Amino acid sequence: MIAPLSPLVVSCFLLLLSQGAFAENDSRDQEAEQAVTISDQLKPDLIGNPERAADLARMCTSCHGYQGRSVTSRYPSIAGMDEAQFIEGMQALQAGERGHLMASMTRNLSEQDIADLAAFYAQFDNPERAGTDPSETDSSEP
Repeated sequence: MIAPLSPLVVSCFLLLLSQGAFAENDSRDQEAEQAVTISDQLKPDLIGNPERAADLARMCTSCHGYQGRSVTSRYPSIAGMDEAQFIEGMQALQAGERGHLMASMTRNLSEQDIADLAAFYAQFDNPERAGTDPSETDSSEP
């Protein structure tokens, strides 16, 4: 015959069992907190506003043409350019990596301004623009 378990043994067993379950939940909670902390540190992607960029784009028109369609090979067409490629090129120009005049023209543009311009020019078609990057200009002009 099996002796009944004392209330003390049952309590200890339940306590040990619950600690294991709580430890597992605590581990999950810590992982969730770490995920939130990491995501808070990441900068959210900027969403460009083409309507806002219409005013900013006026400074680009004299060299890159109406709606970014250049009429000369001296300046690349920027119409229809992929937004990410446009942003990378503008950041390179802003950093002074290429085109010293473009560095001065982009100096005061915020990251949001650049995202807005990228969205503005991406909305236009330009079949002649075959992978041109705004930082790939041979001249010091924009």
